[in-house]
Amino acid sequence: MAELFTLLVTDNSESIDFISSTFKVADGGFDIGTPESVRELTEIRPGFFRLVKNQKKYRTATITFAIHGATRPAVLTSLAKLERVITSIESQEYITDTARGQLAYAFEGASQQTYFEAYAGDIVTPTNLLSVEVAHAQDGSGYYIPGLQLVLYLSPQGYGLSIYDEPGSGLEIPLYNPTVASAQTGGVNVKNPGTGNYSYVQIDADDVMGAQPYITVIELVGQSSGWSAWQRVYIGKQHYPYPSQLVFDDSDVAGGADPGSVVSNVNANDGQYRTNTYSGEYIGTFADYTWAVPSGMRGMFYAFLVNYLAAEPNAQFAVGIDDYVRYGIRSISEYVQPASSTQRHLPIAPIQLPPVGLDVEDFGTLHEDLWIGVFTRANSLASGYSWDYMHLLPISNGVRVWVRRRNPGHTVLNVDNPWRGLVYNKDTSTGKVWSGFYGMMPPLTITPGKDQRFYFAFPGLSTSPDERDREFQVKIWGIPTFSTLAY
Repeated sequence: MAELFTLLVTDNSESIDFISSTFKVADGGFDIGTPESVRELTEIRPGFFRLVKNQKKYRTATITFAIHGATRPAVLTSLAKLERVITSIESQEYITDTARGQLAYAFEGASQQTYFEAYAGDIVTPTNLLSVEVAHAQDGSGYYIPGLQLVLYLSPQGYGLSIYDEPGSGLEIPLYNPTVASAQTGGVNVKNPGTGNYSYVQIDADDVMGAQPYITVIELVGQSSGWSAWQRVYIGKQHYPYPSQLVFDDSDVAGGADPGSVVSNVNANDGQYRTNTYSGEYIGTFADYTWAVPSGMRGMFYAFLVNYLAAEPNAQFAVGIDDYVRYGIRSISEYVQPASSTQRHLPIAPIQLPPVGLDVEDFGTLHEDLWIGVFTRANSLASGYSWDYMHLLPISNGVRVWVRRRNPGHTVLNVDNPWRGLVYNKDTSTGKVWSGFYGMMPPLTITPGKDQRFYFAFPGLSTSPDERDREFQVKIWGIPTFSTLAY
């Protein structure tokens, strides 16, 4: 639906409509600037640089207008109202979130309004405001003050939603994975990574219009009370191309220095796990894989999570990667130690796939295989481990981690809402909300024009087999942002 010309400033208590009979914008009297950018480069090799900082400052908008009224006191009352709104906006840090300032704008025929947060404003009066000419200015309908200006200091980006509103059904993003027939709103289920499980939701480029990243609200609802409480939720984002393999099972090892023996167990991924016992200190590689990786995915970042039936708290684990030449380790993560013998999922630090920096494929054809090794080093108290599988968390385009404060409950709503700067739990049956977890790393965004996936992993502390099949329903909302105005 085409919008009418809109120019409205509000503190969510009082509003100033500059397309009204009281406040009248002058012809050509609205000018909105672009935000200043602060950029920094760093030299990555002699003569070549990379942008490492790209921050936006506030933008300004200037409204030239007149105030009209039937009487002189009515005009002054309206001016006082404008001053009151600006004072309220500038005091927003001392009052509630709902009293933030906002400018709403739409040109005639626009597809939607654009909203900017307003932080401050200056009212500029004519230099001859107190002159007889201005003090007694009249037109056919009464008194007025001409030549006023309002200079507003605004957010560097505009929004496709009023800052006072919550994203509704119109902003829910269609999601897809093979558990549903096609992309849909209303939620799609994901499980922990494992053979036969789908741990991601996919967003198609055609479903995300515009050019600027969307502010992204993510909701998860547990689908059963049969699991232990989740300890962390890992969410990784990756644009296309996607990895063809996420799970590396103990039965898929490439051979070589892989100690221990294979044990059949219905509770394990693919029905078996690898076990090893030793005494005294131990350093070695206990699982390695060959991974066929398309050249388009080289240089991307991944985190690795090692999964056990029973971990060894006196041992540390790491992941190493090399391109084709086995044991010529190009990169190895920091060693990580399990918190206890019941910690089934052990997150390993992220690694960037080689080659990095120079695009060597420009000079020939890359060998498609990478070598991945899982390393362990144990102190004298260690006795062994039971190793099930390793899985990837693609994080090339962002990663977010939720950390539990207290048991949030199995089937409550878990909400990550950067639009409000909140993470919280909600019992939908009672309406009660509480802060059961907190978020680490910047909130994720949706990128227009890109096919993209959000990957999930939600480990608990239980060693029970159904941890692998822990299931959540995912819903995602996106608030469009604009560098200028809505399209």
